[in-house]
Amino acid sequence: IIGKKIESIDDEQLTSKKIAYKMMKEKQYFLSLVSHAEGYLPTVHRDNVGYALGMGWNLTKQSKEFNASIAQALYLSDNEIDKLARISNKNHGQINEKSYDGIKLLPHRAIQASLLIGNYIEQNVVKKVLTNFLMKKKQVDETTAQEKAEKVLESLQAHERDTITYHAYKVGSGGFSQYENLMNNLVKYSEKPTLKNKLAVASEMTYKYKDKGKIKEDVRAREIVASMFIDPSVFAESIKVDKPKNYMENDMPENINHSFIKTKLFNNENNAKKIKAKLKVKSKQKTRKI
Repeated sequence: IIGKKIESIDDEQLTSKKIAYKMMKEKQYFLSLVSHAEGYLPTVHRDNVGYALGMGWNLTKQSKEFNASIAQALYLSDNEIDKLARISNKNHGQINEKSYDGIKLLPHRAIQASLLIGNYIEQNVVKKVLTNFLMKKKQVDETTAQEKAEKVLESLQAHERDTITYHAYKVGSGGFSQYENLMNNLVKYSEKPTLKNKLAVASEMTYKYKDKGKIKEDVRAREIVASMFIDPSVFAESIKVDKPKNYMENDMPENINHSFIKTKLFNNENNAKKIKAKLKVKSKQKTRKI
């Protein structure tokens, strides 16, 4: 599939199934979850309220600087980075939808984008939100709470930790901080890893959305996430059932170089400042032209 033109929605769905299947075989639980739950579309498209790209890269919920950072890491062109900046924090009807024409992520780039975002979320959303929760709940200082948060996350098995990261990926940093019952159950589960406590964690990962003014629950997403957290073999069976008949190993991207996510992108404060400054300069230049 890499390098081949995707002709239809069916082909795009087929690609997401292939990625999910392959990543599960490699025990890359986060990527398998993202691909299976979010699907894959190579171009910018509408989601419930805003715009997304690739495998659930939510452009609307992210800042210009964040989206620019991901785009730079993927070696997108300056023109594409500018277009992504204009979409950032924008909901339906707030931009000219022709303004993002030409942006495209082939499957291997979509995978890399998800890896980068997932790595950032685990370190800067999951850990930080859990630390703040523990500071409040346990009435301890930040250092003590951070150490406790790290122990809680380290106590989880790989598929459990990846599921928590995906949950934060799906609901965003602001949304994740609202799941206090999830945090509470997660701490209990780390202290006493029983099936009862595990199920209590899984039951809190629920999703709601608006449809014609009515609040509805995303049952499919809830079941997918719960199956991975509780028992990845159950999730794997659902992927096998969904496996395309023409699946071929050599049709997939080469094995992902996971050192890619060890970028200094988000740890380098100077780099973040440069990106912000660059966006401001470009914005001023456009204003002068107008």
